[in-house]
Amino acid sequence: MNNNEVSKSGFGWQPYLWMACGAVWLTLADFCMKQVAMQGVHPATGFAMATPLSVILIVVLAQANGGVRRHLMPKHPQVLLLRGAFMIGMSFLNFIGLMYNPYSQQVMILQLGPIIAALLAVLLLKEGFSKHQLLVAVICLVSVWFIIDPRFGSGTVYLLIALGAAFFNAAANVFIAYHRDKHTPIGFTFYGMLITVTLSGIIHLGLDLPLPGWSAFWWLQAMGGLAVLGLASVSRGLQLAADGGRAGSVGLMFYVQMPVALAIGYWVYGEQSSTIGLLGACMIVLAGMSLPLRAALSLSNQVAAIEERNQPRP
Repeated sequence: MNNNEVSKSGFGWQPYLWMACGAVWLTLADFCMKQVAMQGVHPATGFAMATPLSVILIVVLAQANGGVRRHLMPKHPQVLLLRGAFMIGMSFLNFIGLMYNPYSQQVMILQLGPIIAALLAVLLLKEGFSKHQLLVAVICLVSVWFIIDPRFGSGTVYLLIALGAAFFNAAANVFIAYHRDKHTPIGFTFYGMLITVTLSGIIHLGLDLPLPGWSAFWWLQAMGGLAVLGLASVSRGLQLAADGGRAGSVGLMFYVQMPVALAIGYWVYGEQSSTIGLLGACMIVLAGMSLPLRAALSLSNQVAAIEERNQPRP
């Protein structure tokens, strides 16, 4: 790929489209999970039945992006086990939350994931903590209060389960960022899924849980396929964005999940969020969008300052 092609792909609409598509696929995967949860399937049974397809698709994805050896050769087993533990926590809490919570409200809370990750990075990756980040943290606390507090008629305490899922997801992302030299993102995902299906299978057999019906089984396969399709789209979007220097701002497209979830919740489940709950959701989206936008602006100003210093003096 020459420089012109990189410029067109990196600075055009393609990385944003790939990321938006990935966000939609992941939202639809959660919708499939909700369909399964409503049928009373145990989380361990669900992941034991859905994850094998996901693992196979991840192998195909690895082969198409540099080869199986590059992505799936097991290295640093302790790191992979810890990543798997984060994935299990996120997956099970997300599934259990969907048993009790309205679909759209659960997705509202899950939007906190990128924000929590950014704030955790301050503590774990020794990044600076700015006044802007402190403001974002305060806004998110108020937003969660608006969405969860039953006194507003907007939510229930069961949404705390979704908050736990968002925390585990954020912690997993920060963990991967900290150990990015240990494995590729595809490798981390593959072994996370492999550990999840292994533990889920053990729990399923140990508790002698019933098998899901055919309807739930096919929803589970759709869930696994959509999750990997979302991962592939996001990976492609990030790759194109990195080529064009847009890796930070392209993450904004994850917030496409909010309107998609609200539409699904309304049309499929007849969910109508309260005004105060929607206000909290909007505050989360705006606060989350401000982080990469501010970072991109700061980087742009730094580049401009360097170029100005390097200009020849008359």
